[in-house]
Amino acid sequence: GVEKDSDQALAARYYLAYLAKVKNPERRARILVQLGSLYSTNFLLSKGEKPDYGRAAKYFKQALEAEPNRINAPMLRARLNLVHSGMSAEERLHGRMELYEWLLSLNEEKIRELAMPDNPGETISEADLKWLVKYCGTVTTITAGNLVGGAKNTGQPLKYLNVIRNRFPGTEAAQRGESLLERYTNAIQDLADETQIEQIERTPPAVIEASADVPGKSNRESSPDLDRGNDAPGVLAAPESRGWMVPALACIGFVVVLVLVWLWVGQRHKGKARSQ
Repeated sequence: GVEKDSDQALAARYYLAYLAKVKNPERRARILVQLGSLYSTNFLLSKGEKPDYGRAAKYFKQALEAEPNRINAPMLRARLNLVHSGMSAEERLHGRMELYEWLLSLNEEKIRELAMPDNPGETISEADLKWLVKYCGTVTTITAGNLVGGAKNTGQPLKYLNVIRNRFPGTEAAQRGESLLERYTNAIQDLADETQIEQIERTPPAVIEASADVPGKSNRESSPDLDRGNDAPGVLAAPESRGWMVPALACIGFVVVLVLVWLWVGQRHKGKARSQ
């Protein structure tokens, strides 16, 4: 059945044995891509097979060393799968940026020039060339989407969306990045507005009135309790409502002193009268 034929270990042994006998770079590249795919995509979890992205990347790199320039579907797969989930979000993003830059260097003329047949010595048909040109365009579009989507997973989306926009101006990735940047910016502004509204709603009314009723002063100057971090519950009194306290206290103090002097003088007179 399919599962028996696709046994990961058995297939790997078969490919490695075949690879040892092959000298042609085209054939070697194709075998190495098949080996890489065994550990990146072509595995069966139901049989206990697992991905091994590090081993897969090693085979894909060897395939690209054997055929560094020419293009066909397997060689595109090798480049695509050098970026894998075993890498950190930032590593994947940088890998995709390198891939996208290479894809942008291709045009129809260059793709036709670098087109690689599936088997050595074969002539590529016009239909296959047109398919390859279209396929390269599809991979470029997918990579642009993955590039922008990957920026969100780095934890620093604004930073990397700006990097994408500046590194690839006028491209689909830049346009998608610009659109996502705008959404992030609007979301941040909306969040800031909501936070400001919440702060205003939670501020005691007297504090707002005190800060608004004193002409020629900033909010902080006219509300000294805010500067001292006063967060006691209740309504704070406006600064001008405390203006009577200083003269009142002075008057009380003066009266107390007069009383004490009057009592002291009275005691002196009584003492003199008794001595006489």
